[in-house]
Order: sequence, then C-alpha cells, then structure tokens
Amino acid sequence: MMQTSFAEIHPSFPKIGESMTEAEFAAYVGRDQSTISRWLSDGVLTRGADAPTWLRELIDHLAGQAAGRRGNGPLDLVQERARLAREQADKTNFELRRLRGEFMSLPLVCEAITICNSLVKRQLLNLAHELKSLLPEIEAKRVAILDDQIRATLSTLGQLRLPAEFLGRLEAWQVEGKEIPSHEKRTAPKKQGSRSNKIRDRTGAA
Repeated sequence: MMQTSFAEIHPSFPKIGESMTEAEFAAYVGRDQSTISRWLSDGVLTRGADAPTWLRELIDHLAGQAAGRRGNGPLDLVQERARLAREQADKTNFELRRLRGEFMSLPLVCEAITICNSLVKRQLLNLAHELKSLLPEIEAKRVAILDDQIRATLSTLGQLRLPAEFLGRLEAWQVEGKEIPSHEKRTAPKKQGSRSNKIRDRTGAA
C-alpha cells in the first residue's frame, strides 16, 4: 500500500496541523520550489493547508497521473479512451442511420438531380410541338409564342441557385455533423470550393 505519511520513513516530517514552507516541502519530496509553487497555483496543493494534507494531495495527484486520470499531456489515457469511444459511437450511429436509409451517396444524388433536370427540360422543350400535333387548329404564331415563353422560363430557372439559408444548413451538416432545423437561420460562408457550392454547381439546382 502507498504511504500516506512520511512519518513512517522520516520522523522529522510534520504532524497533522503543522505546516511547512514551499522550500521545505520541496526538499522532502525531491522537487524544486518552483514546482511546489506551480502546484499551489494549479490547485494540486491547497494553499495554507498543513504538511500532511499537502502530502496526501500530492500522492493523489501523482497516482492520478500514473493511472491516466489527471495527466495533461498527449498521453492522457482517459482522454484518449474517451476520444476513441466518441469516435466509435459516432461511427455506430452513422452506420445505423445509413441502414435506415437516412443517407445516400452524394455523387449519386447529384447525378439523379442532374438527370431529372435534363428530363424535365427535354419534355418542356417538346411541349409546344406536341400541343400543335394534338391541336392542329392552333395558329403557328401562338405555338411559337408558347415555345418562346417555355425557353425563357427554362433560362430563368437555370440562373437560380439554392437559397443561402439552405446552403448554410448543408454546410453545418458537413462541417459540424449535425442537422440544423429549417427555422434556424444559418448562412453558408462564402469560401472558394466549399462542398455546398460544388453541389449547386454540379446539379445546376435553383
């Protein structure tokens, strides 16, 4: 069992209620006085406490570091385990949501939207001529007007872009990994080559 008092190995160590200076305590534990001062500032040791209290606090602190409970460096075992556990939980959650059909391949989604846009455009461009075939009595001038109006509308639609609020929610999903409710305003940052801009450009979505 770890010693909780130096009295068993050094009879001159102060008893309960007796205090020591930082320099004296540093000499007993084999550390520099500056280290003791830092421990006091960091709260590892209680300022104004007696020597036995300092000793118990130091033993707890060092034991905690050895067990990975209080280490501040990159080898903090508890923090590393917590990080790995979070990553595993995120991975499991993603896989469950994928199996439920909540996610789809982004390239496939973009391709599907592009195909749908092309099909709709093709059907609309043929609409005036199909109408003329179905209703031969319609004057050619009226068919031409309808055809021009359809083409103008398609041209206008081709210039539209996804709303900034929607792009902001999309960016938040990609960067922060969370869904933003539709009522919460979130504007996408204007940065070159962002994923939301690429989606907009690839699909030509309004």
